[in-house]
Amino acid sequence: MGYFSYLAEQSFKTDEEGRRVFYQGGPWSRPYLVPDSETEVMLKRRQTLLLRYTLGPFILGQAILFAFLPATNFPPVVFLGYFVAVMVLFGLAGWLAHRRLVSGLQSVERRLSLRRFYQSMADRHSTGGLALGLIASVLFVVGGYWMTSSHSFSGTGSRHLIGWICMILFSLSAVAWGYALTLKLRAR
Repeated sequence: MGYFSYLAEQSFKTDEEGRRVFYQGGPWSRPYLVPDSETEVMLKRRQTLLLRYTLGPFILGQAILFAFLPATNFPPVVFLGYFVAVMVLFGLAGWLAHRRLVSGLQSVERRLSLRRFYQSMADRHSTGGLALGLIASVLFVVGGYWMTSSHSFSGTGSRHLIGWICMILFSLSAVAWGYALTLKLRAR
């Protein structure tokens, strides 16, 4: 299984009644009932392609863009505009990629509880994998803090804003990984 297939697999959960559901955008998105394995394969293939053709170029493109135009030199409003535009484009791409497939699916009347959602995450990962996810998230939080407090960056630019966004997003990620790890350890 490749990296993008692995990420796409995270969109599928099993609810309390044993039904497979598809979450297009995480625990707060509307889940759709997956009626059969054929539909699940189609959704998984589409989700994998979506991630491969949006997230892959975004990661590479951003690295190249920031190598030539360091984001820390942009005024904060420019970086914030860039960040919002990327989030909107990701949402739009996801909606366009799945709209036909999910329009024929029944939406589930209620979302999984956060406990059940993250228990599914805990069940799919080893204890070591969950710990690595938590450690990586914490390191990104530390990196964001370093950006907000370090004087080694030249100019004023967006470093504080980038640092705060990094700290907020990866703090949420650390909480999710930590919660899944806690559920895994309690199940022993």
